[in-house]
Parts: sequence; C-alpha cells; structure tokens
Amino acid sequence: MKFSQDFIEKVRESTNLLDIASQYTQLKRTGHNHVGVCPFPDHNDKTPSFSVNEVKQLYYCFGCKKAGNVYTFVQALQGLSFPEAVEHLAQRAGLALPAESQEGAGVLGGFGAKEREERKLLWRINEFSSQFYHQQLLRLPLDHPVREYLKSRGLTAEMIAKFQIGYAPNSWQSLLQAMERQKVPLAQAQHLGLIKARSQGDGFYDVFRHRVMFPIVSPQGRYIGFGGRVLGAELPKYINSPESKIFHKGRIFYGLHETAKFISSKDLAVVVEGYTDFLSLYQAGITNVVAVLGTALTADHARLLKRYTRHVVVLFDGDGAGQAAAEKSLSFLLAEGLFPRALTLPQKLDPDEFIRQKGSEELLSLVERAPELFRWFLDRKLAHYHGTAADKVSVLDQIGPVLSNVADQRLRDLYLQQVAEALEVSSQWIQRSLSSQASGLPRRDSRQEKGTEAAPLQPSSPEPSESQAPLSLQNPPKAELFLVNLALARREYLAQIEASGVGEQFTHPGLRQLLGWIFERYRQIPSEFDNLSAYFASRVEPPSALGLHMDRQLADLNREGANKLISDCIQRVQRAYASTTTKQLALALRSQIQMGTTDHQDKLEQIMNVQRKRLPLKPESESSEA
Repeated sequence: MKFSQDFIEKVRESTNLLDIASQYTQLKRTGHNHVGVCPFPDHNDKTPSFSVNEVKQLYYCFGCKKAGNVYTFVQALQGLSFPEAVEHLAQRAGLALPAESQEGAGVLGGFGAKEREERKLLWRINEFSSQFYHQQLLRLPLDHPVREYLKSRGLTAEMIAKFQIGYAPNSWQSLLQAMERQKVPLAQAQHLGLIKARSQGDGFYDVFRHRVMFPIVSPQGRYIGFGGRVLGAELPKYINSPESKIFHKGRIFYGLHETAKFISSKDLAVVVEGYTDFLSLYQAGITNVVAVLGTALTADHARLLKRYTRHVVVLFDGDGAGQAAAEKSLSFLLAEGLFPRALTLPQKLDPDEFIRQKGSEELLSLVERAPELFRWFLDRKLAHYHGTAADKVSVLDQIGPVLSNVADQRLRDLYLQQVAEALEVSSQWIQRSLSSQASGLPRRDSRQEKGTEAAPLQPSSPEPSESQAPLSLQNPPKAELFLVNLALARREYLAQIEASGVGEQFTHPGLRQLLGWIFERYRQIPSEFDNLSAYFASRVEPPSALGLHMDRQLADLNREGANKLISDCIQRVQRAYASTTTKQLALALRSQIQMGTTDHQDKLEQIMNVQRKRLPLKPESESSEA
C-alpha cells in the first residue's frame, strides 16, 4: 500500500505518541517530558530511563539509546512494516484511508469502501466471539475438566488472559444465541465459520463445541480466526477457522502480535507447530516464538519472518509428519535469503512435553546449538547412502530443488561444497549435474541481482518520503552528529549553525544531506520547528541518531555551554574538512607529477589556501608545538 506524504503527515499529526507509549509503560510527567521504564524487550530496564517529549512527539531512552517518532515506535513494538504502521495509526485516529492508497497490498488495500467496511465488521464479529469464549472459560469452576486440562499444560491465569484463551461450551447454540441477542449479522458469522446453516434450512448451529479456543490475532491486533482443540479423543484434534476474506492460515502465525518485538530484538525466530507448543515456550521465557496453524510453513510465512529477522530455528515435532514439514520449509526459507536451523527433540517429544520433562533452560540450550537446517536435511538424505554412483545421483536429485532456491549466492556455494564433500565428488560435477537438471542452476534471486538496498542518497537529492529507503547515518563523526542534534534542540542554535556555513564542510554525506533538509524545511515552515525531530526520525537509520539532543549531555546545557559546544564542534568539523581536502589535493598533485605534467601551480595554490585557513583553527596545544 502506498500513501502520499500529505496523508502520512496527517496521520502523524493526528496521533499522540504519549498515548501510544502509555499502553506499554507507565509514564510520569516531568515538564514537557514523560519518563518511565523502557518498553523495548531487549533493554532490561530497572530504573526509569525512557522519555517521551510531549511537544516534539519524540521518544528517547537514556539507557539503550533508542529514539524515534510514533511510526518507528509502532513498527518496533508491534512488528509492522511502515505502510502497516500508517494504516494502523490511521484506523486508530479515525482517518479514512485515501482512495489513491487502494492499489497496494495493505490489510485494507485493494478493496472498495464497501468491502473495507465488511472486513471491519468481520474483525468485530471475531472479537465479539473471542470475548464470549473467554468469558465462558472464566465462568467454569476450578475443578472443571477444561480448567484441569489447561492446568495440566502449565498455563497460568496470566497466560490465559494475555492470549484470551477461551472455551466453546458443549452446546449447539450458545454462541448463536449470544450473537442473536447482540444482533450480530449471521451471514457474516457463517462466512467466518463460527456458525453453520442446518441442512433442513431452519436456522444455524455453533461450529465450535466443547473445545478450548485459541483466538488468532493479526500483527495489527485484529481478530481474524480461531483454533479449537478437542478435549476428548474424537477427531479431528484441532479445527481452525475456514479460509475467509480476513483469514488465510498459510499467511499468518499464531502469537506473532505478541512476539514480533522479541523476535526483532533477539534477531531470531523459533517456529513451532501448534498453539500449546507456542504457549509452553512463551510461558517458559522463550518469547521469540511463533506457531504455524496446523499446516506446513509456506512461502508467505517465510516472507513474513523476513520482516523481523533472517535467523530461524524450525522446532517441529520429532514424528514423521513433523520432520516432513521441517524438510518442506527449507526451500521457502532459503528462497527468502533466511538462515534456517533445525531442532529435533529427543525421544520424539514435542516442545510442550520436553519443557515439562526437562525444563526451559535445557530447551533453550538446544535451540542455541541447533544445526543448520540444510545440514540436517542433507544428513537425512544420507541416512541410507552407501557411496555407489547411483546413490550419488539419487541424493543429488533430492537435494537439487533445494539448492536451486538458495537466494544467497555465498550460502549456495558453501552448501555445494558441503554436498561435494559428503558425496566425495567435485563441486564442478555437482554444478554441471544441477545445470543440466534444472536448466541453468544455480538460479539467482531477481531481487539479489537488482540489489535489495537502495543506492545511497546524493547530497543533491530531494527530501525522501518516510516510505522510501531511509538515509544512512551509520558511523557519524561525533562533532557533526552533535551539530545536527543541536540544530534540532533550539531555534537559535539552528540559526547559529546555519549562519556558520559549516554544513557544507561535513565529511559524512548522510549528515550533510540531513542538515540541508532540516534548514530547508525550517525555512519553509518555521512554525513547525518543534516537529522537526519527529518529522525526520522515520527518514533516517538509525532514528536514535536524532535523539541525542534529548540526552542529558545536551539537554541540560545552558546557553553559554551550548554556544561553547557549537563553537568547538564547528572548529572540529572545519579542521577535519581542511585535513581531508589537503590530502585529496596532495594526491592529485602527486598524480600530476607522476604523469609528467608541469602545471602544478593551481594545486599548490589550493593547498596553500587551505593551510592558511587551517592555521587559526588549530587548538592552542597544536599551535604551540608548531
């Protein structure tokens, strides 16, 4: 989904970062700032170090140094892409999505107004049903078999509440009657698979009966479906909601709405097969986990995981079905450029059983030592290998389709080498065999050929929208970074820095470009000075580079201290620029001499001019030594 810059700004201006942040941590007011414990999962904050500036609509953590605006905050803590964050906040603010955005592929993109409203209705019906099932569970006596089952799984009341686990009563019309009382449209409820029409055509009945209910929630927090586990021995053991306008089980993970932030912060996703496995791992402290919904991992799943991490551990059951599902996932994961590993638990235990028998620390240790999924896959194919020529061809025929899907050329080369060593053949033989087998293998991913990263922005390029590739501020010179943050701190500092002309002498191309954008936007809209930090936070990487002026090191400076720091930073930038320029001119002069040219006067004069300008800039200690 694509949004215009005007709409992106409208959404941000209509959203209060303080309200959003308050959902994740309690904040106490101190002037314009509100301070609390950091909500980011990779920062184990014990004392309040997270600050939200009410005026600038910017957050900053003095501990982990994360910073940004409302978009970067929602993206980080809810695991959303930028377009999804815009859409989510627009819905929250009650803003209708613009017509020009409908050609994209967002949650509501690609649909007309009528169909978008229908999807919203379907989400509400599922949410109503989830609340109904959850309340039915809470009303059961503590010795009820359903309560006993959940207790046997080790699920606490906190976990039951967090994931809204419920119970579908052993009745044909309990949910139906609740819907009729609330005038829920039954045709839509039937489309969602919650109720079904009787064969005689005289009404409906509940689909889920006498089952533990697991609501399935999208990363945006919308209720899109259910999984129901039977309590007796009858089959099927699990039933999921059917495919619908809002539910496609091959594109969603159970629990991702709660665990996306942990997956991103730990840079690892553990994928399990079912609801109870997920809940057991999560409760045991392995929170970077997701579950597939009773289906094999798909290409859509792999693309979804890639948003949060490139590192994946597939932890499927040790039975034949689980191992087959792990094998099938390999090609999808490798095709997306991910680095998959595999974990098979001993004694064919599933993760839930293993945790209850061995404990979470033992499982975490196994996760950390899990071998590469390709190596695990290769070893399985070599289980009955005897080294004959026919065996070599047979194994290669099974491995070839997987190798053809490896998007990363470097990884493919290493895998080819592993296969060659295992089969005791040359890499060249494998390459020739695969080429004839698959018409030009190894295949390169078209995205890799074109390059997935945008070319670095040039100093003359226009200010980017938030949906474009962010401007890189990696490895910035400290003096230049301080000057950019001081320009964002107070209007008078910005004017002082702009008047000095120092921005033209920045050696870091990203900071030089950014400072020019800041000056230009302030000239255009001077009344929006307090909004500059939040405006640019989504346009740079890392956004924390723009939070430095909220750090005490700069925020507590008085006017005199700030003026001295600005002056010192300007001199440091000028000295670095003079030094770099002199070296470049000297190299050019040396090149001319080596080529035998005789006109060196121009380069010599340029070097002399730079040196004359440089002398007053030297610190006193440097001048006295000279």
